[in-house]
Amino acid sequence: MQLALTPRIQHALKKALDEKGLRSRVHQEEAQTAIDTSLDQAVGVSVALLQELAVFMSVTQGNHEKKDSGWFHELLQDSRVHSTPPPPPPPKSPAFEAYLEQLRQEQAEKEYQRMVQSAVTPAEEESVLRQQAKELKQVKGHVATIVNILFSMVAVATAVFVASSTMSRDIGVRVLLSITGAVVIGGVETVLYVQYVHRPTRISKKQKKQGL
Repeated sequence: MQLALTPRIQHALKKALDEKGLRSRVHQEEAQTAIDTSLDQAVGVSVALLQELAVFMSVTQGNHEKKDSGWFHELLQDSRVHSTPPPPPPPKSPAFEAYLEQLRQEQAEKEYQRMVQSAVTPAEEESVLRQQAKELKQVKGHVATIVNILFSMVAVATAVFVASSTMSRDIGVRVLLSITGAVVIGGVETVLYVQYVHRPTRISKKQKKQGL
């Protein structure tokens, strides 16, 4: 850590150098640099140098009664922590900039392709609508066929129940005959409808076999 150089510290360092109060060669060079530096510039002084300067000031204050000796804590009143400005960023090479630009273009192309693939084209939308309409038509056809089969079963059961009165007066026998007739007609119509529904599939398979 370093503290900012002030006029008081600079004066005390000059006095320490003049009286050879600094023993460390490194501190002597640092003190000389601080003395030669203009105060207009932001310069820092190491804590180790200030500690040795404190020893010099303490000895000077103890042995001599001089007005300019002062106490060490007075030298630090106007000082503050010195922060070294960060070094400027290294210049970017043209090759690195070109590589970054290539990566950005590739990423933009991937996002565009992903967006295009997820979009539904008008042709696809029209095909989906046609398929939905076809399925809805098939559902309606199935429902109508089921209603017709049920209606036929009810009609046949009613007819058999009425006609069987000429053969038997037993209600149970007549009900059994009507149910049998309804089941038979329902089964026949169901089989015929299933064959009708699967007829296009059988024709398609037959045509494929003939083509082979």
